[in-house]
Amino acid sequence: MVWRELYGVRNIRPSFRGGLIAGMLYSAIDTLLCGQLPWTFHNHTDYGQTKPAKDYPKIIYPKPDGVISFDRLSSVFLSNTNHEEDQPPI
Repeated sequence: MVWRELYGVRNIRPSFRGGLIAGMLYSAIDTLLCGQLPWTFHNHTDYGQTKPAKDYPKIIYPKPDGVISFDRLSSVFLSNTNHEEDQPPI
């Protein structure tokens, strides 16, 4: 089921390499035909587009201010999450 849905939209993202107008035109035609065109455009691999975390600067998050952002304990309290303290993770 999932494979069928993904197969039908396999060419949508790669079609935009030809530009916005060409990508929209091709995507509209491909959508109307439910992805039944006999070819597949090849896209880049996801893992080939990422770098190790050490190559990026560390994100410094601001301290919770209690108005817009809250600390973790307060957020868990406000979410009304109830469980036993010694409950094992499943």
